[in-house]
Amino acid sequence: MASLHLVADVSSGNPFENKKLYINPKNAKEFEGSIATATGIAKSNLQKMQKVPSAYWIDTKAKIRGSTTSTVEGILKDASSKQELVVFMWYDLPNRDCDALASNGEICCAKKSNGRCDYIAPGDCTDGIKEYCSEYVDPFVSVLAEYEGKTDVALVMEPDGLANLATNRGHPHCGNAATQTAYKRGVKYAIEQLTSKVPSVAIYLDAAHGGWLGWENNLKYFMNMLKDLALPWDKIRGFATNVANYQPLGLQCPWCPDQGFRNGYCLNGKHKNDPCCKDPCNLLSQYNFGNNEMNYAAGLVAAAGAVLGMDAHVIIDTGRNGVTAERQECANWCNPRGAGTGVPSTTDTANSSLVDAYFWLKTPGESDGCTQMLPDGGSCPRFDGKCGSVDSIGSKPSEPRAPEAGHWFDYQVKQLAVNARFNAPVQKQYNGSACPALQIQPLQPVQPLLPGPVLPTSTSNGSTVLCATAYQQCGGTGWAGPTCCQEGCMCSGSGGYYMQCTPPLGSSTCASIPSNGLVPSNVQPSVPVAPTNISPQSRPGSLNPFGSLGTDVPIQAPTPASTPSLTGPMLAPMPAPTPAPAPSPTPAPLPVLQPKAAVTTSPTLLPTLAPAASFPSAGIQCANVYGQCGGKNWMGAKCCSGQATCKPLDEYYSQCVATVASDATMIMRKDAQIVDLSSSARLAMPHWPLTLLPAVGGVFLATLMLAVLAVRRHFRGRQSYPYRLMLSSEDSSPMLPSPLDAVEVEIA
Repeated sequence: MASLHLVADVSSGNPFENKKLYINPKNAKEFEGSIATATGIAKSNLQKMQKVPSAYWIDTKAKIRGSTTSTVEGILKDASSKQELVVFMWYDLPNRDCDALASNGEICCAKKSNGRCDYIAPGDCTDGIKEYCSEYVDPFVSVLAEYEGKTDVALVMEPDGLANLATNRGHPHCGNAATQTAYKRGVKYAIEQLTSKVPSVAIYLDAAHGGWLGWENNLKYFMNMLKDLALPWDKIRGFATNVANYQPLGLQCPWCPDQGFRNGYCLNGKHKNDPCCKDPCNLLSQYNFGNNEMNYAAGLVAAAGAVLGMDAHVIIDTGRNGVTAERQECANWCNPRGAGTGVPSTTDTANSSLVDAYFWLKTPGESDGCTQMLPDGGSCPRFDGKCGSVDSIGSKPSEPRAPEAGHWFDYQVKQLAVNARFNAPVQKQYNGSACPALQIQPLQPVQPLLPGPVLPTSTSNGSTVLCATAYQQCGGTGWAGPTCCQEGCMCSGSGGYYMQCTPPLGSSTCASIPSNGLVPSNVQPSVPVAPTNISPQSRPGSLNPFGSLGTDVPIQAPTPASTPSLTGPMLAPMPAPTPAPAPSPTPAPLPVLQPKAAVTTSPTLLPTLAPAASFPSAGIQCANVYGQCGGKNWMGAKCCSGQATCKPLDEYYSQCVATVASDATMIMRKDAQIVDLSSSARLAMPHWPLTLLPAVGGVFLATLMLAVLAVRRHFRGRQSYPYRLMLSSEDSSPMLPSPLDAVEVEIA
């Protein structure tokens, strides 16, 4: 593995490709001590792990200059002599690790009397930012510049930093004006210096993981915050995910966005038997599409393309995510027992157009944080409660105590070795692994603009062929489906098993129509997708009762999502989930088609219906309840359908909320789960039967009560027919017998 080969210039492609990766001698030496005392499978796997390239964390100013391979300067000198690519973790912001304690840093906006950071002190962090820029950024960039052209470098920018600002604004440490200013100004200065002075360095911004930013609202806020930083996005390669965490790598699902950047393929119980929907942290039930890092990466790249205009790529930390269900609570991120090492660093990824590399960004064996008592019996100065969780090594009396973050943890690395899973999940063809034809907003007056089934296109010789739409497969080894794309799209890919139709930049369809935010060019999984079966009932171009292309099969109605129960830095709080699909722009007009029979619904299926809402004018789509209807940089619908009003939640997000106690615009039939038929039903049936139903019911109940009272008086008047009268234990008032309370009757 030492000779493992993974283009340094950002514009030329994957910076890891065809590069020999650097193995830090210091990291390799740490393994030696554990190997010497290990046996069996633990020893065998530790020997393999020792030869895997991993990143090196520059978490103090002292690690920049120096001659040893514990410093940037020493590492670059050593790597340049071997012509190997080095990966650094850039990690020393002022007020670092604002949402936890295990990795609090050395640079502060303000300090307490004990020298530790005062995270709630007011101010703009002028002194902290100055120290960060002059004593960390400038020296770091200076050393990199000395080796520009001599060795290749990739770096990950400030793990957890910007993600904390996006999701933990309510935390007194992260929401503090000093911390917010320090993170934003610090990252902006660092990236501007790097891109201008060492342009060959490949930069990946940390983007947390699916269990943190996988909720659409969190991801939107994160992207809009990045946009406000006005960074040189064309000079940044992409994002790093799952850094120092344990989220599963998983399999990538077909890209089937139901609104914005949210992939709805697995939501609402759909495709639950597809391996790509495996969900060990129970995120899908909370409307989080990031059940694994491959699915999260697809949504992340789609969002970056739409909001930042960025052709982003991802690297995923696979150092410790080999075991996927080892924790009782996925919020427990600190040294969880039962974890296993994951896929060794490689560019052989499941979707090379999306993921540049799986890489060990945190070396297995380095502690996440210390237990309250250190291994030497002393008190941990940076103890975080998560390091004493029920899942954390050291929380049981029989286990050794954990050292401070970044220090070698022999007990943990041996456990990681025993549970190692070096092989990546295999992407397989699943029966039905294609986007549902009806994954759109129901009963809209216009055709939704989302990937759908293939449509007919005329060729130059007058014949008709079926060409794929945007993001659908158009080629690959063994592919028997369409090999052309609709006009405006290009069939692209690196060969092999998968090629897809890529739309123009800034559009989510083959036609040059402004996008509603879906502009990924690399978010479909690299596995052949079965062609859509075209039956007489779902022939190309036919509209079903829901106003969409495809069959007449009802789709599953979304149910309101519960607030995420997973908290802490692992899973951040989120705004209210948005289960209703968001509207899409209007496509080019379709040929006039014969309408299908009107949908009729029995009144017994509709217990309560709100007054019929008028449809918006043709060409305009309004958001359903819980859909987005506004916000900074929002390009979608700015109106709400039915009994809903548009309510601002923050600067970046406004949401359609119901104007009545319950959402009357969504009716669910239990046996068929038909979505939102209420509008058509209201138009098809008069209102007076529904108005009379409550009155008739009241009269019936009153009559029934009178009859019961009459019977009681009748029995009381006849001594030969005694009965048992039940009395309320609270007020001794008569109670009607229940079915389980037999009435005793004596017949003369």
